[in-house]
Amino acid sequence: MSPPLPDQPDLPVLPVLSVLPELRAALADAGAAVLVAPPGTGKTTGVPPALLREPWAAGGRIVMLEPRRVAARAAAARMAATHGEAVGQTFGYAVRHDRKVGRATRVEVVTEGLLTRRLQSDPGLDGVAAVLLDEFHERSVDVDLALALLLEVRESLRPDLRLLVMSATLDAGPVAALLGAAAGPVGLAAPPTGGAGPPVPVITAEAPIHPVQTRYRPGSAHDRLEDRVAAVVVEAMGADDGDVLVFLPGRGEIGRTAERLAGRVGLTVEVHELHGSVPPAEQDRILSPGRAGHRRVILATSIAETSVTVPGVRVVVDAGRRRTQHVDPRSGLPALVTGPVSRAGADQRRGRAGREAPGVCYRLWSEADDRHRDAHDPPEILGADLAPLVLQTLAWGAGSPGELRWLDPPPAHAVARATALLADLDALDPTDAAPTATTNATATTPAVATAEPTVATEPTVATGRLTTRGRALSTLGMHPRLGAIAVAGRELGVSGLAAEVAAVLEVGGPGDRELTERVRALRAGKAPAEVARVARQRRRGLSRDEGRPSLDDTALDRIVGRLALAGFADRLAMRRPGRRDSRGRERAVYLLRHGGEVELDDAGAPMAIHDWLVVTDLDARTGSGRPGRLYVGVGVHPDDLRPVLDHHATEELTAVWDHDAGTIVATRRTRLDAITVASRPWRNPDGETVAVAIADALAERGPALLARWGEADRFRARVAFVAAHAISCPTGPSTPPGRSTPADASAPVAADAAARWPDLSEAHLTATAEKWLAPLLHGVRSAGKLARVDVASAIRAQLGWDALQALDREAPTEWRAPTGRTFPLAYGAVDGDPASVLLSARLHDLLGIDTHPTVTTRRVPVTVELLSPARRPVQRTTDLPGFWRGSYAQVRAELRAKYRKHDWPERPWDP
Repeated sequence: MSPPLPDQPDLPVLPVLSVLPELRAALADAGAAVLVAPPGTGKTTGVPPALLREPWAAGGRIVMLEPRRVAARAAAARMAATHGEAVGQTFGYAVRHDRKVGRATRVEVVTEGLLTRRLQSDPGLDGVAAVLLDEFHERSVDVDLALALLLEVRESLRPDLRLLVMSATLDAGPVAALLGAAAGPVGLAAPPTGGAGPPVPVITAEAPIHPVQTRYRPGSAHDRLEDRVAAVVVEAMGADDGDVLVFLPGRGEIGRTAERLAGRVGLTVEVHELHGSVPPAEQDRILSPGRAGHRRVILATSIAETSVTVPGVRVVVDAGRRRTQHVDPRSGLPALVTGPVSRAGADQRRGRAGREAPGVCYRLWSEADDRHRDAHDPPEILGADLAPLVLQTLAWGAGSPGELRWLDPPPAHAVARATALLADLDALDPTDAAPTATTNATATTPAVATAEPTVATEPTVATGRLTTRGRALSTLGMHPRLGAIAVAGRELGVSGLAAEVAAVLEVGGPGDRELTERVRALRAGKAPAEVARVARQRRRGLSRDEGRPSLDDTALDRIVGRLALAGFADRLAMRRPGRRDSRGRERAVYLLRHGGEVELDDAGAPMAIHDWLVVTDLDARTGSGRPGRLYVGVGVHPDDLRPVLDHHATEELTAVWDHDAGTIVATRRTRLDAITVASRPWRNPDGETVAVAIADALAERGPALLARWGEADRFRARVAFVAAHAISCPTGPSTPPGRSTPADASAPVAADAAARWPDLSEAHLTATAEKWLAPLLHGVRSAGKLARVDVASAIRAQLGWDALQALDREAPTEWRAPTGRTFPLAYGAVDGDPASVLLSARLHDLLGIDTHPTVTTRRVPVTVELLSPARRPVQRTTDLPGFWRGSYAQVRAELRAKYRKHDWPERPWDP
């Protein structure tokens, strides 16, 4: 039996309650709706209590998702206070490291990550009647993921689960279509007009808006932001009434602005900081009315944009900047990037000044600049690191994110990168074992043991199953990299140290390049306050009752290296030996596992003594052609590489033709992507591998590599001749009738190519040598044996038996004259024309022949080259009878004067 609901006190009249009948009808009928309500309408604190008495909510809990912890706690507190209760009774909240929920709780306000983990552990959301997604316009990756999971829950497990999406500034159409398509075919995103059903109802609430005057204060771009903000705050304090809410990008700017304001405001002015790191008690105090007779200046991040009302605020000072999450290419972790706030975000901030009375908004940019800002902030899913999303998707049971419904589909390239990272973290169960790779290349010297840098291609990993480690990572609520460090710490019995390493990496910032030194500074109480704060949180969540083991310097170095390797296995790097600068000084250059190089600025740094590093923070210098710069890393003992090598290393068999030595050089290499870990000779490479190596060498050096290549030239010219004259190539057996086919004979010409002859050009044979030359290369390892390869026979084997017979018939090697004498024919010998054929003979050898030579059944005339007795060309003709009766007389006169001992008949055609 569900606990009784609290009595309804005299509640304030909230504008959103005017649309409550429409909202109740939509949720009762369609089961889902979109509520668009501007700031000040009371949607966050008014809607959940109003829905508790709906029939479908009887005995169930309403869960409301808030993007920020401050807003979640404030919303629960406001609802509880309005109903005369303490937080944790009917109205409670659950955020990271803080939870106030009891057995009687009916409305629970949670943050995004907690909802995702609850869905993973209880997909049916037992006891939950509805889920409300507040401030949906902020569109974090977590809220998009939560909606995708909730849609599947509602479609397959809980059709009775109510879903309500709420926002002040939202393009409601696509969201309504997505919710309406929940029963339709699963795809990456809902169709514009919905799938199986129509869009769910969109309900809009109006609110009386107090006027807010906007004043632009662009200032100078050369001034520091905190100086400009402080000056405008002082101006506002003198010109306007009420408390001042100041929007700044982050904690650093807030702290520096507070320093600038010290001494510039009166004793009755209180300066407060409001951000995620402020203790909950202080947050509660800021969100309560200020002391009588005192004014307040609240320096806040974007957490104060929505969901919370700061009492007494009449003035907003907007610095116009905000931080959004993107992938940091240096560290491989999510990072906050500062950029301009969108127009929609600026309007949200501006509205804070008019929540209770008319107000003023100061903007630190010009009115002209305002028109050029983006209308809305882009969804985080389009630019964020998607490794956590892919991990949670697979933990959910989907084979890939593409199996869920998304308002904006996760970009394929980002999903591929995330999947590859999870594979490197051993979170994925590979569907196939990695095969042994065999490669071939040509080289002027034997192959060396260290691979050259490779250009990383877009990674793709086809798998939909998590390993035991992957399932563990999905439960930690951390980025998979940091989760892998935590899991490794648990396995090594150093969870507290793992929490400290994770905190140092998560916060980042300036410091020693050696990761272990940063950890030592944290342990000695010398780390920045933010690192210490995150470390305390991580230790509470990971180490529990485990004490801090005593580790000497050597042990600490090695364990930190192992922990970093667990989370950054893809950032493993091996030292490049022999690298020196222009002055001959040694350089500390390291080859990264997935290609490219990084360099330590100081080759004499302690970290440079290691052959192996894990690089946790770097500047890749993409496309510069120079090594990147290492910012943070840690040495790794070679013995600690074994788990990575066992899971990810492959054996590469490489055979190359060494032109200088005239032999095959074959090598077995153990490779970790771009890194060659070990190399040794390959004693007996197989014939196919040798054939590929020689084919590659042939492609580089050309026919000169094969001593007997020239023997095949005449045969190739004959084939080119018949092909040039469009004479059909017959199909048939590849061997004479009655004779079995040798095992190494080439296949007959395909039936669908009966009218074409094989391409035996030098370019084509060179490109396909791996196929036709392979049968002749058994046992060939040296230049001497290669010189004896019968190239002509291999090329002849490209034709079947019938084709060879047709070739002899259509393009014979010699022409037999009526006199019985034979003359050799040279195909393609006339100006390189493949359609030509040349017969060269001394003029006296053709006396008595009055028929012009022809070939093929089409009687293609042969070009006859007449030679002098000294075998020098005299004339060419394609009409021998015409020559005898024409220009021969002039030729005869010239030759008689030069060769007097020879007979020069007047009628050379007579027998």
